[in-house]
Amino acid sequence: MSIVFEDQEFFDDRLIVTLRAPCHLERTSDDLFETTIFHERVPDEVDPTWSVMVMVNTLGFRLVRLLNVPSEEFARSVHEIVECATTFASLRGRPLPPERRANIGIFREEIRKRGLLPFNYRTLYSSGGSNHKEHVMQSAEQFFNDARETMRILNF
Repeated sequence: MSIVFEDQEFFDDRLIVTLRAPCHLERTSDDLFETTIFHERVPDEVDPTWSVMVMVNTLGFRLVRLLNVPSEEFARSVHEIVECATTFASLRGRPLPPERRANIGIFREEIRKRGLLPFNYRTLYSSGGSNHKEHVMQSAEQFFNDARETMRILNF
């Protein structure tokens, strides 16, 4: 089921989809950060941090926000907050009313009622292959903007 909103075709009613995964963050220069996101297995030599990815729910799943956090617990909290703020085409780009997104359980039940499935990272890749991962390069400005957004989400 696809839906058109503001002249753009989305895979379903959600305008964004979110995903949480372990990652390795490295500052490669003063101006550049590289995040390697592991979707299946983290290499033994990597002590992972975690990330929450926010992607536009269209062909290519363009990454619009990469929120890096130090632990899986923080990632779960950030992911739930961001997921509950998902905007919908049927609501003209707005999120669900507050009482229908008060917590992740209520929100996910609303998603099920709408006939939507949880986002599956495998839709990002061609069939086949294993141990999928991706590399995201961010300027220092992008990285620090996303870091500020993470702190805002967590009320720091």
